[in-house]
Amino acid sequence: MFLFVPIGILLIHVLDYFSYRKSLQIVVALGMVILLMGECLTVHMRNETLKYNYTMWLDNIQKYPALSRVHSNLGQVYLSHGYRQEALKEFNAALNLRRYLTQSDEVILYYNLGQVYRGERRDDIALGHYRRALLIIPEYSPALAGIAVIKLKEGKTEEALGYIDRAHRVNRDNIEFRELKSFILLKLDRHEDALELSEEIVRTNDKRTIPYAIIAEVFRRRGEYDKSIHYWKTYLKRVPDSVEAKLALVGLYHSTGNQDLVSEMVWELVSLMGDQNVEEYIHENARKKVGISVYQIEEKRITSIIKDIIGNQIRSMDKK
Repeated sequence: MFLFVPIGILLIHVLDYFSYRKSLQIVVALGMVILLMGECLTVHMRNETLKYNYTMWLDNIQKYPALSRVHSNLGQVYLSHGYRQEALKEFNAALNLRRYLTQSDEVILYYNLGQVYRGERRDDIALGHYRRALLIIPEYSPALAGIAVIKLKEGKTEEALGYIDRAHRVNRDNIEFRELKSFILLKLDRHEDALELSEEIVRTNDKRTIPYAIIAEVFRRRGEYDKSIHYWKTYLKRVPDSVEAKLALVGLYHSTGNQDLVSEMVWELVSLMGDQNVEEYIHENARKKVGISVYQIEEKRITSIIKDIIGNQIRSMDKK
C-alpha cells in the first residue's frame, strides 16, 4: 500500500545519478512519474474496494473462493440490504464448502440461514438452522432471540419468554433483546413488568420506537386513555405510516368522546384502503398482525366506528 514511498526515494537517487544528461534525466523522470501514478491508482482502487463491504467481499471471494467465511460475509451484506435470494446463494456456497476459520464462523452461518428463511416466512426451516447454531454454541444469543420470535408467532409465549430470557442474560446491553422481552411480557399480560422495562429503554435511548407503543398499549388496557393517546401519538410521529397506531387512536378517540379526532383519523385510514372495503381492510391488518402486533386490534368495534363515520359523511352529503 505504501510502496510509493520507496519508489519516491528511488526516483530522487536516479535523478541525481543521471543529472549530467538532461535528455536521459527527462526520460527517467517521466518513467518514474508514470510508475508512481500507477501505484497511486492501485492504492486508490484498493481503498475503494475496502470502502464498501460489498466490493470488499467480492474481492475476497475472487482471491479465496474456497473459504466459507468470504461467502458467508458477502451473504450478510446481501441480507442487510434485503437481497435474500442472493444471500441464500452465498450462504449455501459457504455451507457446501465447510471450510471455517473458527467455530464462530459456522455458528454465524447457521444463524444467517435462519434469518433468511424467517424473512421468507419459512419458520420451520429457520428454526432448524437456529438450533444447529445452538448445538455448536448453546448460548449464542442471536439464535436464541430468533427462536423466541418464532415461538411468539406460534402463540407459544411462555416458551418465547424462556428463550429471550436466555439471550438477555448472555447480552444484557442488547436493546433489541430488551424490546422483545418487553413485548413478550405484554403478550403474557404482565403489564407492570412490560411497562417498567419499556420505560427503562426510553430513558436510556429515546430514539427507539417500539417501547412507546408498548407503553401506550399498557395504558390503554388499564383504561388510562389520555396517557395511552399521548404515547400512541408519540409513536405515530416516529412511525407516520403505522396503521396499527392509527387504528388504536380511532378506538381511543372514540372512547374519550372526541369525534373530530375520530373522523380525522378515520379519513386517514380510508385514504390507505385503496379498493378494499372497511371489513376487508381491518380484517387483513388484524390477521397479518396476529402475535406480532402491540395493539390488540378490536376488529368488530373499529370496523363499526369507521363505517359509522363514513355513513354519516355520506348522509350529510346527500342532504346537501
